[in-house]
Amino acid sequence: MNNQRIRTRSEMHRKRKSPKPFYKRIWFIILIVIIALFIIISLFKQEDNNQTKSSESKTEKTIKNYSKVNKSIASKLKMDKGFANGTLDENGKPTDNGTPNNAFAWSNGVVKIKMVDEDRINVHVVTEFKDLPAANKSEVALKAQNIALIGLAKQKKVKQKTYKQGIYTVIFCDGENVGSSKMSNYKEFKWNK
Repeated sequence: MNNQRIRTRSEMHRKRKSPKPFYKRIWFIILIVIIALFIIISLFKQEDNNQTKSSESKTEKTIKNYSKVNKSIASKLKMDKGFANGTLDENGKPTDNGTPNNAFAWSNGVVKIKMVDEDRINVHVVTEFKDLPAANKSEVALKAQNIALIGLAKQKKVKQKTYKQGIYTVIFCDGENVGSSKMSNYKEFKWNK
């Protein structure tokens, strides 16, 4: 009988399953899946960061490209306001007893003109601009466009076709979009009500 027990035990020992290798165990598989997910998520975040940096650098380049143009535009606008108010003589020199020049009066309705893209400017105007007739608004917008073209020309950034077709212009009054160039002709304008 003892012999049978030993045999049975030894047979049982042989029949007992040997443990699975660690790489086939559930805890190891779960660990591998978690690591793989972490790597994939990290790669996507890195790609998003690269795209964000790329778009930021494009924006920075655009700002740098137009900063000289915008300075030139601001300088020309300031000069036109000086002529309009009689604070500059016909040579652009400061004067105390100058005569206001009505040909430049339009400039007093403009706060600033800013080149924001290769073929787009934003024109910020005074509150009273809203009360002007559409024809006068269009005149101010067109003259602002011409100042932008002068600024571009000074920086040698204007294309020949831009002189003909104009620059797409968006007009803002007190932070609100009040009008823009027509898509069919940038030198004509539509006004929001």
